[in-house]
Amino acid sequence: MVSALTDDELIARWVSYDTSGWTIEEHDLRRAAVKRREETALGHYRLATDGKGAPGRVSRLDIHEIYISPQRRPIDEARVSDLMRSIERVELLHLPVVVLRDGVLFDDEEVDGAPVLVAGRHRLEAWRRLGHLRINAVTVTADNIEAELIEISENLHRAELTALQRDEQIARWIELTAAKPEADEVPRQLDAKPKGGRPEGGTRAAARELGLSEADARRATKVASLSDEAKATAREVGLDDNRTALLAAAKEAEPERQVVKIKEWNAARELAAAKAAVAKKQEKAADAVTEEIAIADFYFAWSSIPLHRREGVLAEIGARLVASQGAA
Repeated sequence: MVSALTDDELIARWVSYDTSGWTIEEHDLRRAAVKRREETALGHYRLATDGKGAPGRVSRLDIHEIYISPQRRPIDEARVSDLMRSIERVELLHLPVVVLRDGVLFDDEEVDGAPVLVAGRHRLEAWRRLGHLRINAVTVTADNIEAELIEISENLHRAELTALQRDEQIARWIELTAAKPEADEVPRQLDAKPKGGRPEGGTRAAARELGLSEADARRATKVASLSDEAKATAREVGLDDNRTALLAAAKEAEPERQVVKIKEWNAARELAAAKAAVAKKQEKAADAVTEEIAIADFYFAWSSIPLHRREGVLAEIGARLVASQGAA
């Protein structure tokens, strides 16, 4: 009876639990629906066997049961589309990472042992859009700080971040590792790891663990320390991806002065763009004048050519044009 239904009909009955007139049990209907859906979904996994990545056990989870915090960044549609094409062409190379949490408010109901997504939001969405109802995910044991460190690592190594977002993530990593030095044991999707012993925490630890120079890590903390007003202004004028401008503003102690500095940088940028546009117009105008002068010179020269020579000159011009086109 199940095989007589299309996938959509089967899924619709499963979702609505409409089993009226059926002899099949509800849980069997659900299993059948999931099986049929998975059989037709696109893409497949590559399971890591070399020990790299976040250590933990791989669990098979229902996608709709994975909790995604509303505070996470919005979905980047272009990135999801790219991942869908990649998964179809190759495979899902890196599994999402979840931690189990008690007391998670899920659909207005408090749930214990709920899988909470900490890494792989776009991979999860791409997998879902390819038609899958379930996904393999790495389940790790981590407290709130460790879970956030995993998420930051994911963002820094996979997400398209502006300079401001990147520096905020680095500064947050420094803050977390300074607050909890033992976080060195956190499972991270990083190749570079300390060579033994606990990290000292703070800027030096972040530089080593994230593959940065200490100077770069310090610059990140300076940018991240900008006032909320200055950050908002930088985003508004499109300077949130200009680290030089952000660092210049961070030298100012007062939030008002930081905002002024951002606006000054933007004004200077707009002035430079305006000057470049004027220069380009002038260059085009000069080229046009040069062309007109050349044409005028040609007509003057043509008028001085005796009539009996003009036919030969035209033939020579035509031959040169053909030769130049052939060379091109």
